[in-house]
Amino acid sequence: MEKIIFIRRTCKTCGEKFIITAEEIAYKDELGQDLPTHCKECRKKRRNGEKQLEADIYEAFANNVPTKRRRHHVQYPPHVVGGFR
Repeated sequence: MEKIIFIRRTCKTCGEKFIITAEEIAYKDELGQDLPTHCKECRKKRRNGEKQLEADIYEAFANNVPTKRRRHHVQYPPHVVGGFR
């Protein structure tokens, strides 16, 4: 069996050629993952973009969920309050 030193690939995102080393191949094989199809820079940008998206979603959720204190100060229209008598 031939010893694999590296594999050359073309990034699906930017089209640049990149190399996957034997260490990366062994590591991905050990984890049972596929070999990368994006260069390191594009993978880094994708990871940072996903983290930013998660942070944006969390911030939007955190700002729109009423806290216990805010719920007590909700002003109901008079017809809603009067309807429970």
